[in-house]
Amino acid sequence: MNEAFSDMAGEAAEFFMRGKVDWIVGADITKSGKGIRNFPNPSKHGGSIEHIKDYRNGMNVHYSSGIFNKAFYQLAEVKGWGIRKAFDVMVLANQVYWQRNSTFEQGACDVMKAAKDKGYSVADAKAAFTVVGVGDSCKVDPPDPTDKYKPLQSGAGYCLTASGNAVTVSTCNNSDSQHWLLDDQGHLMVKSVSNSCLSVGSNPKRGNQAMLSSCNNEDYQRWQFSGNVIQNVKDSSLRLTSWGSRNGARVGVWTSLNNHPIQQWWWKN
Repeated sequence: MNEAFSDMAGEAAEFFMRGKVDWIVGADITKSGKGIRNFPNPSKHGGSIEHIKDYRNGMNVHYSSGIFNKAFYQLAEVKGWGIRKAFDVMVLANQVYWQRNSTFEQGACDVMKAAKDKGYSVADAKAAFTVVGVGDSCKVDPPDPTDKYKPLQSGAGYCLTASGNAVTVSTCNNSDSQHWLLDDQGHLMVKSVSNSCLSVGSNPKRGNQAMLSSCNNEDYQRWQFSGNVIQNVKDSSLRLTSWGSRNGARVGVWTSLNNHPIQQWWWKN
C-alpha cells in the first residue's frame, strides 16, 4: 500500500501540472515510453499483479502495489470522482487510518471510511476495490444522517427549509420540511416531499438559487461536506449559501466567503 501510494502521488502531481494523466508510472523517463507500472492493467508490466488472488507472502512491493494502483484508477474513473477526489480519500486514509501492519483488506476498508468522512460515495469506493478482490468484509456506516432525517442548521442559526419547490432558511421548528437526509450518493432529500432532491440547476453557477427537483444521478444534484461547508459535486467551488442572515432568506450557491456563517452547516440533533 505504501508503494502504491507513492505511485498515486505521482499521478496526482502529473494531473496538477498537466491537467491530465497517462496512468503510467515513469513513461517520461524510460526510452521506450512504456514506463515501469501501469494503473489500468498492472500485469502488462512483468511481475505486477492486479488482483488479491495473485498475491503471495514476501512478494516484491513494486509488484504487489498493482492491487491498490488499479483500485485507485477504478475509483478515479467513476463519474463525479476524478484524480483529485480519489487522491483525497487515499491521502486521508494514509494520514488517519492506515497502520504499519494493515492488510490489503483493512486498507480498503480504511479508504471507505475516508470516503465517508469526506462525504463521498462509500459505495463507489467499495466497487473500486471489488474489482481487485478486496474490501468485501468492509462495513462502513453511511454518512450522517442517512439512518434518519435531521434538521440542517446554518451558521446564522436558521434551518434549511423546503417551501414548495423553493429552498429557504427559516426559524427551526422541527417540521418535516426542515428534515433532510444525505444518502450515500450525495443526494440531499427532504422528508416532506417524496423523491425530491436539492438542486441548483443542471449547469450550476455562482448565484443560482436552490430548488427541489426530481432525484436523478447527475452530479449537479450531488453534495459533499468539507468540514461544515456543503459543496456541489459538479463544481466544488460552489458552496450552499443562504442569501443573508435572516428568517426566510433564499438559499443558493456561491463561491467561498471565507467561512462566513451563511456558508456553514451542521446537523441539528
